[in-house]
Amino acid sequence: MNTMEMDIPECPVCLQVYDPHQVIPRVLACGHSLCQLCIVNLPSHDNFAGTIRCPQCNHLVPFPPQGPSALPKNIDLLRLVRTSANPKTSPGNGSDPHLKTLANSDFDDNCSNVRFARSFDASFYETWREYVIPSEAIEASSSSTTKGSDEFVDMQFEGRVMFSWRNWLKKDQEVSLLPVARDSSLSGSQRLRLSYMTRVMEMLNRLRKEQREELELLLKASMLRRRLSRTYGLWMDSDGVLMLVFERIAHHGSALDFDFLVDSDELQGGFSEHGLEMILRIGLELCEAFMELHAEGIAIGYLGPSCFGIDELGLVVLDLKNVLLIGRGIRMFLDQDCTFSDLVRAQKFLSPELFNALSNDLLPSRGGFSFSFKSDSWTLACVFLHLIFNQKSRIEEFFCTICSRSDETVVLKEKLAYIMELLNSNKQFEPLGYLLSKCLDYDTESRPDVIDIWRCMRTDLIESPWNSTVSGLVTQEEAVCCLVAGELLVLSNTVERTMQKMQKKSDSHLSSVETSGNGNTDGNDEGGSNMVPDMESLTLDGHHDCITGLAICGDYLLSSSFDKTIGVWSLKDFSHVQFLKGHGHRIVALLVVHAKETLCVSGDSGNNIFVWTISPVLVHEPIKKWSEHNDWRYSGVHALAASGANYLYSGSGDKSIKVWSLEDYTLICTMTGHKSAVSSMAVKDGILYSGSWDGTVRLWWINSHTPLAVLGDDASSSVSCVSALSVDHSILVASYENGSIKMWRNGVLLNSEQINGGAIVALEMRSKWLFTGGWDKIVNIHELQEREFDVDIRPVGVVDCDTVVTSLLYGNGKLFIGLSGKVIKVWS
Repeated sequence: MNTMEMDIPECPVCLQVYDPHQVIPRVLACGHSLCQLCIVNLPSHDNFAGTIRCPQCNHLVPFPPQGPSALPKNIDLLRLVRTSANPKTSPGNGSDPHLKTLANSDFDDNCSNVRFARSFDASFYETWREYVIPSEAIEASSSSTTKGSDEFVDMQFEGRVMFSWRNWLKKDQEVSLLPVARDSSLSGSQRLRLSYMTRVMEMLNRLRKEQREELELLLKASMLRRRLSRTYGLWMDSDGVLMLVFERIAHHGSALDFDFLVDSDELQGGFSEHGLEMILRIGLELCEAFMELHAEGIAIGYLGPSCFGIDELGLVVLDLKNVLLIGRGIRMFLDQDCTFSDLVRAQKFLSPELFNALSNDLLPSRGGFSFSFKSDSWTLACVFLHLIFNQKSRIEEFFCTICSRSDETVVLKEKLAYIMELLNSNKQFEPLGYLLSKCLDYDTESRPDVIDIWRCMRTDLIESPWNSTVSGLVTQEEAVCCLVAGELLVLSNTVERTMQKMQKKSDSHLSSVETSGNGNTDGNDEGGSNMVPDMESLTLDGHHDCITGLAICGDYLLSSSFDKTIGVWSLKDFSHVQFLKGHGHRIVALLVVHAKETLCVSGDSGNNIFVWTISPVLVHEPIKKWSEHNDWRYSGVHALAASGANYLYSGSGDKSIKVWSLEDYTLICTMTGHKSAVSSMAVKDGILYSGSWDGTVRLWWINSHTPLAVLGDDASSSVSCVSALSVDHSILVASYENGSIKMWRNGVLLNSEQINGGAIVALEMRSKWLFTGGWDKIVNIHELQEREFDVDIRPVGVVDCDTVVTSLLYGNGKLFIGLSGKVIKVWS
């Protein structure tokens, strides 16, 4: 080799060329070399005393108490520096054989081809998760439907709260439910059953951006304002109907009936002084409800008497559920070409400018129509006058007269005179009558603001005990959205049509293979093309007993079983290739090792370990077999793991871990510490992780085979056995027999959660995806969102299985499921 053409060795951290005096190369336990100064500056690990993390391979390695000077020098690097005649002036890109990780695998860490991807991203999930009410929190008890062209538009439900949630919902509280969207493709019998949260998120993501913005705006407004009925959040029933959950308002319409205030003997149908004060008090509260919506940028544009109710404190509130329900009724009326007078007779008070805009299809996105909060001044005056009319015929006559004549012929005096007659011609109320008459002006800009009406009513009641105040309500200049002209009131129609189109496309793509799952979207604005696709499943049948292990080796899938054989299957066409026979006991553990040649290692319940050659030619006999333990009190090799091509680890029922050389298969050492059988093992970044029936996970140094740390408490009376382990990147996951999992990062517990109903026997973590299965005969698919101090576990879906799930493996873009029912399911 010509040293004149070689790159001079340099420290990979500071990029300084090594020398024998200042930049001295020191060899870490993992085999990588750094300069002495950089090693000094490496931070020590908080949870594992006396360790540092190698910046090249990310392994935890021991740091000698004497400092870096106790580490050996890399003499070979120093020799290259001295013999090089051409100093290097720029950092090189030479390869280092030590950069290979110790744990080799057939799997690609890049899981972009995982087919369980959802259409929404992390930020979308974080935005909406706070509004989603758990599925079990509410029980829908009854429904009522009014007649119309679209049954779903007018459907409403009543519900009861089953358990308290976030201090918003109390147990046995009654709530009102209003459907906002329905998706039949997310419900029904499917092999891949999406989790409840995923179904809700997928539904929301399929809605248009404008629809979601209105939903979010309404949810935020109702949570902040006292004059609005509470909107608790979103809930989906088993049929895929997404509903808004509202506070139950006990009284509507009749609660605002002022007949009880009429003193017919004194005033011949007029109102007493106390009655007028009550009217003004309620008018104030109506105005405040509008002002609270306006402060959030929401205009309504329509009203009806049933939009208001009395809450449990006796205050008038705007019932948002009825507001949306009446708004849908108005849109349905307009679809039937009804007139403005028809709406009045139906007690649906829509402002004339919005009636014209909707009737002529002049919505903001199409005609540039701008919404003003003064549209609500019209509807507020209509409802207020409706409440103080004694006879329904009089209110209809009055409004129909206004609607049938132009503003030039129906002069302000006529309106004012009519209103003052209702107010008993009391001069005290003349300013209020004037404002109400101005509210009925066709010219939008001539109408007063709602706050002006509120101030006028408050002035009339300044000496009254029914005084009310409003603070902190700042009305925006222009409405962000107008409910009657927005997208929220037509969600049902839009989503239903979209889902029908999607279902037709999905049906056309069904193949002869057993299929299940969701169809792709077909051009929805926000749905994207990353929806959960159809899933296909294959069944590999050939074993005669429970499947205990799965592994991928090149073009083959290997499976172990209690029938004492190892099945070999082709990954090209999933045909059966052969069975490897030789074990005299049940095979419990299976492992593929990448040494000088690819090997398959199997362990059985009789303490035997067999080594098989898999490539390039399949053989029928093991190349090596030996017995690990001879203690008659314990039996079985429960777990196997390997560290590259160097070491093989076997965990057994005698509580020990034995270390074997993969070169000559001799026993190197035995590691003890567990108080019960070693059930599972994994190797990552220079550390061996072992789980045990004693409920703990122990960490061991690979380079010295000495203990590093213990995770979990084996002294607790409520200890549950560790059944499986999985490590990926910096996250360690352990599953337990009680159906829970625990997650650690660098020895710090990040999450502990119950995710299965029974013991979790099988566990597989691949990048951000977590698969668990066990006694409850399902495979739970979760997505992991790693944060600074914890990991969020998001349920994605469930794969139903007929029998107990005993093993899981993800590779080559497919999920392999081993079952106690003697078969292997392949999902892709």
